[in-house]
Amino acid sequence: MQREYDLCVIGGGINGTAIARDAAGRGLRVVLLEAQDLGAGMSSMTSKLLFSGLRYLERGEARLVKDALAGCRDLADAAPQAVQPMRFVVPYAKKTWPEPKGRFIRRVSRYDVLGRTGGRAAGARPRLPRMGGLDLRVHPAGDLLQAQFQRGISYTDYFMDDSRLVILNAMDAAARGAEILPRTPCTGITSDPETGGFVVRLPEDEIRARRVVNAAGPWARDILMSLGEDCGDLPEMRYVRGAHIVVPRLSECDAAYLLPQPGRRLLAAVPYEEDYTLLGWTDFDYAGDPMQALVSDDEADDLLGAAARYFREVPGRGEIIWRYSGMRLQFTKTSGRKTVRTEVLHGKSSHLHLKTYGAAPLLSVFGGGFAGARALAQEAVDTLLGEKNDWTRRACLPGGEAARSGFDAMGEDLVRRYAFLPDRLVRRYAQVYGSLAARLLEDVSKPADLGLHYGEGVYEAEMRYLVQYEWARTPEDILWRRSKLGLHVSRETARSLDQLLPRLLREVWERGDMNTLAPVKTAEPAIAFPQKKAEDPAPVPEKKARASVDQKTSASAASLKAEAV
Repeated sequence: MQREYDLCVIGGGINGTAIARDAAGRGLRVVLLEAQDLGAGMSSMTSKLLFSGLRYLERGEARLVKDALAGCRDLADAAPQAVQPMRFVVPYAKKTWPEPKGRFIRRVSRYDVLGRTGGRAAGARPRLPRMGGLDLRVHPAGDLLQAQFQRGISYTDYFMDDSRLVILNAMDAAARGAEILPRTPCTGITSDPETGGFVVRLPEDEIRARRVVNAAGPWARDILMSLGEDCGDLPEMRYVRGAHIVVPRLSECDAAYLLPQPGRRLLAAVPYEEDYTLLGWTDFDYAGDPMQALVSDDEADDLLGAAARYFREVPGRGEIIWRYSGMRLQFTKTSGRKTVRTEVLHGKSSHLHLKTYGAAPLLSVFGGGFAGARALAQEAVDTLLGEKNDWTRRACLPGGEAARSGFDAMGEDLVRRYAFLPDRLVRRYAQVYGSLAARLLEDVSKPADLGLHYGEGVYEAEMRYLVQYEWARTPEDILWRRSKLGLHVSRETARSLDQLLPRLLREVWERGDMNTLAPVKTAEPAIAFPQKKAEDPAPVPEKKARASVDQKTSASAASLKAEAV
């Protein structure tokens, strides 16, 4: 390990990894410290919607929405394997919407227009379909809905794989020279007047850095307090949490649904991981440990009940596959007698707290979101260096280079090149890893080259790639953050991975291929996997061809912390 750095970033969520990437791309010597796995906290427990900013237009924050949607467009071009546009359907029936229909439609229309303007790739990708009206009596999205929902509207938003975006930012930072050290907590930090920097203590070592970025999320205030700061100049902050459950797929249509509820809450029902539907909403106040937030049975029942207001059939609580709860930060800023709550979305509305110790700056980041992570990182590094540089605006994330020639075409080419492998397996590799799938398969010339089969399409070649290039160290890293294979595999497959992964870790480490600078323990503890209840889950039924949400059809044709359930 190097001993001296230009920048030490504390925190391996989306803010920390994006800042490390930006700084490394400007030529700084960067080290990133994360106490757990990359993205193990709130950055892997989001709603999976990249922005979903209709509520901000209701508060008149049009500029914030435009900037965030430009960030969505940029990310969809930089990492098409992790961010995709998705068509949303909003059904309508009398007395079902919490506000006048015309007002809601005008807001969606404005959101739709703002989503088409801005972003570095405007015009580079196929133009997204405009907002439009739907006749749900003949549209495939109406098949799932109760009879009173005969009309609706559709518009485009963005769906993301949150934890993979964290990993991709870390991988790009590492490719540009940053040292990424997951499972390496910062145990203390002090200013060093002699060198004009900081001494950052690790469990068994210490390093020196000229600058520090404190991107520790819920623990960022603790870092400041360890330096003797009273934090009195920080705005008041509060966490709001979301509740999310995953159930068996509700509809064969590829549309997501946005379902207005009493109290102006919006329930999202999103196709998820091919076989499932993700139901979720946000905005519950929360004051406890962010890593201990759980979805209670009552909350799960509320989500299912909200879905039942629209859908003909909904599963029972016993059919829930997975449930999780994540946080986002809101500020309460006081100005005179008026209190203004501002959602934290990107650099211009998050709070950057700069404190200089002698000549050494320490920048603390409070809040932030995926849609604005690139912009926040640029602003943070601009602030530290006193100069502007927007190089990340034009750069792809690893595996996203396929966007230049067409993401779908890249996947089809991969399927042709590896025709001797199962078609569904190669398509999954392309969808999850983008053009990096070629690196995963570079030594594979026949099926046996995939190595040991742990079960259900989980092969040693993929595990080796994740260990070597993506810092995976435990089964949970692989099954729930680098992928969502945990939703698809049985407990037997998870146990096989738990038993055999230490050998693979040891082999990769002994070959010197590990993408880390610290030895890996070879006796990883067994962990609890959020799994289906059945010990031997029933095979997934053969899928019908899914209908496009914008397909016009006749009536006859319309047919974080993860919690074990």
